[in-house]
Amino acid sequence: EIAEVTGVQTCALPIWECMTLFQRVIKRDVLGIQALKEFEDAGITSLLELLPADNRPAIISSKPGVRPCTHARLHKFVTQEMNFAAFGVTASDRVAILFPNGPEIVAAFYATLPFCTCAPLNPALTAEELTSELESIRATAVIVLEGDEPNGYVRMCEQLRLKALVAQRDTSAAGLFRFVNAPSAAISTSA
Repeated sequence: EIAEVTGVQTCALPIWECMTLFQRVIKRDVLGIQALKEFEDAGITSLLELLPADNRPAIISSKPGVRPCTHARLHKFVTQEMNFAAFGVTASDRVAILFPNGPEIVAAFYATLPFCTCAPLNPALTAEELTSELESIRATAVIVLEGDEPNGYVRMCEQLRLKALVAQRDTSAAGLFRFVNAPSAAISTSA
């Protein structure tokens, strides 16, 4: 199935094709057991292997003047600049993302998913609804976007004993961000 969908051995797919592939495989296999076997049979051991590293646009902003984020730049962002371990986030953790709709939610989703369970949540929910959602999914950390009411979210995380990862938009390309409250090991020195 994977070879049929990708048509190439490298399995480097545009983002929308990655999601389509996962949806096709997982629709047939709710528990993911068959999906894991199909990916293993195709030699895919990580979602990172599905991200291409070419210069085609991966994330485009609707705002004029914002440079698109290429697949190569997104790949570097995910593989070299995101260090969830520095925050104490492990593969068994569930990380909620409280970003508004936009290019940053796409980058956050792709940055988080290869390393731990990712749960995008609607930031328009009330504090009570967010608390309920965070408790329901058993989140251990929450990524919030600086300038989109992070102080209230950070306080909520403190009250729920969750790690708050505060992200600041990176203007170099659509969707990218940096953690402003990162331990020194989580800050990338590469641009």
